[in-house]
Amino acid sequence: MPIDATQIVSLGWRQGSIFSVDASRKLLSENLARIETAEFIVSDNSRLILTSHDCDIAHPGPHEPRIEVCPAIALTGPIDGRFAGTRNSRRLHINLLIDNVCQAFELRAPTRFSLPRETLQEFAPDPAAKIAARHDEHFVHWLSKRIRRSALPAEFDRRINKGIRKRIKSILKPLGDAIYSLLVAIDPDDEELPDGNDYNLQVVALMYAEDFAQAPIRKAVDSAVEQLQRLLDNCSGIALDACVTRSTETMTVEEYRGFLTWDLDDVSFEDGDLPPTSFP
Repeated sequence: MPIDATQIVSLGWRQGSIFSVDASRKLLSENLARIETAEFIVSDNSRLILTSHDCDIAHPGPHEPRIEVCPAIALTGPIDGRFAGTRNSRRLHINLLIDNVCQAFELRAPTRFSLPRETLQEFAPDPAAKIAARHDEHFVHWLSKRIRRSALPAEFDRRINKGIRKRIKSILKPLGDAIYSLLVAIDPDDEELPDGNDYNLQVVALMYAEDFAQAPIRKAVDSAVEQLQRLLDNCSGIALDACVTRSTETMTVEEYRGFLTWDLDDVSFEDGDLPPTSFP
């Protein structure tokens, strides 16, 4: 079947479009060996989400022969704060609105796979399903972060020891998406320091302005930040200069550029829950 970009556009396909239950079930079953693992089990209510950029989806010529999709599996509970927002480049928890009912789903970057672009001519996006407000921004940021994320010095990561990591996980987990992004500024950020030399660290829990203005949400985040501060204050080789909560409304672009997103992959997995090192 030749690619018909006009038909694809007329059907309504865009980045973030969600395949129907039937289409998802069919395409997932055909590609199951490539994506399913002991930790990532596809079920009848799993969905496929289109991850390709709008321009690639609608490209009028033959130069974009394939599109990329990502499986989403339904969670049995609410979003886990360790995998919300911009916190983890491999796993993302987002809410989907399906028939106006909010449901939490998990996506894993290594399970993404490609399909012929003409596949989009066989189906239409599910008109009753979409990524929830704000979480569509998380979705796009997560896709780009897979490539653009910054690596911190290995010695810095070593100093955030396993005990600290477990405590950080327990602090972040109940917050859901109350923290949009956990930012860090490290000095130096490109050196492996010897013992006896500290990394100077600033931490910012960045919140959406509307959440920052709500006292109960702000109180929960402030409490978490205070716990993080106590943990990092006692972390050998780390000199904590600041650990604060900020609003997207008051943080300037210039300030933001001075920070890195703290990719919490290293504090999100322990030996028992590591994903496989490779996928089929």
